[in-house]
Amino acid sequence: MRSRADVVIQICRLAWVSDAFFAQICYRAKARLQALRVPLLPQLCHRLAMVTSQVCIGDQVVIEPGLCLPHGKVVVDGFVRIGSGAVLFPWVTIGLVADEFRGPTLGDDVHVGTGAKVIGPITIGSGARIGANAAVIDDVPPGATAVGVPARVVEQQLTEAAGVDADVERLAKEGRYDDAIKSLTELNRRTPTIHAERRLVGLRHEAFFALSHDVPADPWPPVAEDLFAGIIGIPEVDVIDFSVETLRAGVQKKGSLIVRGLFDPDVCTRLRESIPLAFAAYDEFEAGVSGVENSPWYWPLHVPTDIIERPWLRDGGGVLAADSPRIFFDLLEAVESTAVLDVVSAHFGERPALSVKKTTLREVQPDTNTSWHQDGAFLGAGIRTVNVWVALSPCGVDAASLDVVPRRLDHIVPTGIDGAAYDWSVSDKSAEQAANGLEIVRPVFEPGDAIVFDEMNLHRTGAGPGLTKPRYAVEIWFFAPSTYPMAQIPLLL
Repeated sequence: MRSRADVVIQICRLAWVSDAFFAQICYRAKARLQALRVPLLPQLCHRLAMVTSQVCIGDQVVIEPGLCLPHGKVVVDGFVRIGSGAVLFPWVTIGLVADEFRGPTLGDDVHVGTGAKVIGPITIGSGARIGANAAVIDDVPPGATAVGVPARVVEQQLTEAAGVDADVERLAKEGRYDDAIKSLTELNRRTPTIHAERRLVGLRHEAFFALSHDVPADPWPPVAEDLFAGIIGIPEVDVIDFSVETLRAGVQKKGSLIVRGLFDPDVCTRLRESIPLAFAAYDEFEAGVSGVENSPWYWPLHVPTDIIERPWLRDGGGVLAADSPRIFFDLLEAVESTAVLDVVSAHFGERPALSVKKTTLREVQPDTNTSWHQDGAFLGAGIRTVNVWVALSPCGVDAASLDVVPRRLDHIVPTGIDGAAYDWSVSDKSAEQAANGLEIVRPVFEPGDAIVFDEMNLHRTGAGPGLTKPRYAVEIWFFAPSTYPMAQIPLLL
């Protein structure tokens, strides 16, 4: 049996490593202080939880024991009652509608998925499941699943047909996310459905917060053998020779590595033909076209609007891969058919996570404007990351490629100077100086070829006069979970 000291130590440890747990401590302290009629301190506890965890729970809210907040960024306000054993994932809002003083009542063991909104004087029955990004404005029966905007109750038979069956949700509830993801993935391989593909994105996001992510003991960056000594430019390997050793030698000694034939050409064709469907579905969604919520090609994963500017990304020829659940499923199938996950895991010393914000489907037109940049200028220091940029169409002859500085940089090149187009970009002059006498490389890619680099690489879209065709590609950003920059929105792999 644990001693009282052990319990206190564990509570302190959890409060230190988990912002959501710290917020719960603050609100428990607030409730106790209010019951004792202590002035000022309850409000201080409230402010502290908001500042440190972005968790806001109003004075009128009644919460039974056993609430679980896997992460912060949760708002609950108004006359709301939450039963025991509830689970509220990040970016959940539970509250009031105009001209109503009573908010939702949640029964016991209710799970509210990432980004969901539950508002108004409604009742969510015990054991109900609210899907990620759902907007719930009507009652949900006990044990039912509600999905969509506005949310609708999905019958058990339809839920199973969609791949979101009771067994998957049971596994997730037990914290067995790997088993849940495996089960639903196998089901979707047999019968692809939009509900299963959307749920898989949510499960991977939830799984990140359900596991602990300790920093590996190995030093970073790891020592790399100079396997490409004497090579001028970007080193290349065939896919059979792609390993953690060649990755480290290419990225840490030369700034990047080209891997020929990483993806199967048939996979590239399927992904390339799907990207215009995702772009069209995005445009219809933004225009409010009826029925687009049933499209497998676009369903935005909820994130705060100040984190991702989707219109800006779309204007630049991109759509987030995670916002297109069907393409995202096919993309992960393609990744898992290669050695990429094993190589990146060995490089990080831990299981990787994917960035929602940076893993992007690209359709670049010949006249696209382009600017030099290093992703490390946006991502910050102390991270461990690898980008695998895969060509889905021929690049570098009739269509845009990438322009790459073919050397390892150990610093962030100053931005916004010497005529740079934007305050975040690097000027042509600075890029030439960074190349240090080496010729800028514009590789020629065939479908399935890839270039691998990290946040220190200086590059831009290789567009210019004479190009006549669009370029299709996907960039897949992997991060080590132990040093994950949370603004990038994690999906565990």
